[in-house]
Amino acid sequence: MKLFYPLSPILSFLFLSGLQAQSPTWSGEIGCLIYTHCTTCHHDGGIAPFSLTSYDEAYSYRYQIQAYVNAGLMPPWPPEDGAYTIANDRSLTADEIALIDAWVDADAPEGDPAEAPAAPEISSEEVIADPDLVLQLPTYTSQAVDEDDYRCFIIENPETTTRYIKSIEIVPGNPAIVHHLLLYADGSGTPALLDNLDPGPGYVCFGGIGSNSATLLGGWAPGAQPVTLPENMGIQVFPGQDFVIQLHYPEGSAGEVDHTKINIKYSDEPSPRLVQFSPILNHFTTLVDGPLFIPANTVKTFHEEYTIGGQISILGVAPHMHLIGESIHTWAELPSNQIISMLDIPEWDFEWQGIYQYRNPIILPFGSTLKAEAVYNNTTSNPNNPSNPPQNVSLGEATTDEMMIVFFLWTAYQTGDEMLEFPDKPLLDVPDCPLLTADQEVRPDLQLTLFPNPTDDRLLVRIDSGEEMTVRLLSVTGQPLRIQQGERGTAELDTASLPAGVYFVEVQVGDRVLNRKVVVR
Repeated sequence: MKLFYPLSPILSFLFLSGLQAQSPTWSGEIGCLIYTHCTTCHHDGGIAPFSLTSYDEAYSYRYQIQAYVNAGLMPPWPPEDGAYTIANDRSLTADEIALIDAWVDADAPEGDPAEAPAAPEISSEEVIADPDLVLQLPTYTSQAVDEDDYRCFIIENPETTTRYIKSIEIVPGNPAIVHHLLLYADGSGTPALLDNLDPGPGYVCFGGIGSNSATLLGGWAPGAQPVTLPENMGIQVFPGQDFVIQLHYPEGSAGEVDHTKINIKYSDEPSPRLVQFSPILNHFTTLVDGPLFIPANTVKTFHEEYTIGGQISILGVAPHMHLIGESIHTWAELPSNQIISMLDIPEWDFEWQGIYQYRNPIILPFGSTLKAEAVYNNTTSNPNNPSNPPQNVSLGEATTDEMMIVFFLWTAYQTGDEMLEFPDKPLLDVPDCPLLTADQEVRPDLQLTLFPNPTDDRLLVRIDSGEEMTVRLLSVTGQPLRIQQGERGTAELDTASLPAGVYFVEVQVGDRVLNRKVVVR
């Protein structure tokens, strides 16, 4: 289930209750919010247009900060809150935005400088210290004068046997101009032909790499952490497949030089569990109301669906559209008719697409149907429309074309996948702000106890605050099985008739929600 909390407990309890009496300060609350949510991009040499590494800098941009966070534009986090927790959520909660509003409205007081958090160190150290393979891209000078520059580079795969990637680390050569990167494996030879037709290093590539048979391996955007799979899992790369890297350099970066590289670590297991990054939903084979064609001055909605032939564990999802795309929603319909929302992006932004990894896998039983709905706005009301006046738009790779693809990071289900967990990693390590960079399941202000766990027939649920609460027992797919109102912080659930397995207990206290796993024997 989606874990979504307003604020760290100390901020919420000590400060929000007294906003009328005392305004937030940089030293007390705001410094930590800025450092943990903004500074990963807003620092010298970062992709953002200005730095936020001190009180003075934040004060200078206080009105811009307030305007952008209230508009939902910063920090960039397109997904809506859903049923499942996405790792490394960059978004601000409503209470955190309220803190920023109160701070700016009070003319952004500094507070006691001696109590201010130290600015985080922007480290250039690489996480994978001993990579098995380093993909060094050629030195490239951005051509992005008054429009973005999308460039693809090909690197030959030196391996002569099939390998399984466990971890991928993207190391931007010039973080100030690398907006995002996508890494593919492709054996069609098409990218090489496109490269030969382009006189410069690499070749121009906007919507994709030019090959329909390419496999997405991973990606990067500012603040992203290396994707690391469990030791017994890996993404397969065959000998003869080339590595193709798409880089996005933003408008205005012309003349800047980049030399990005990629560190790859392979699984040590001889036959690890195969993890695939597949375009299961796509505009070629699963579009049910195609073709993908949006006439000028129209808004059209398209749907894709695919029924899976086995039980699978979904680890992540990555939708892809171009500039006409306005929104996209992906969900699963189970044989029981239960619907699981997997990712909902109500305001698509091509420049902030990404790969969203779940904190816990979504388990889909045999016969489940994956579905997607995308809306395309080909009118003048779409500020991202590349054509003025609007022109007819159809399927293709160019800036003025469109796509509808949803990649899924998945593996065949094995017993125990419900217990897998991919913990949050802070965008930046800020030692003076531990509560805002801690694992989001740790909430010292609301301690949840389940006893006994594992359980046989009855489960005692208790919170130490003694408040009224609503307790739900959920299946691993999020289906409510038991609902109990608890008074004085205590409730008891009957589990005697439940099949043995893993379940989730969801406790709601006011606007706070906690989740814990429980095992029924």
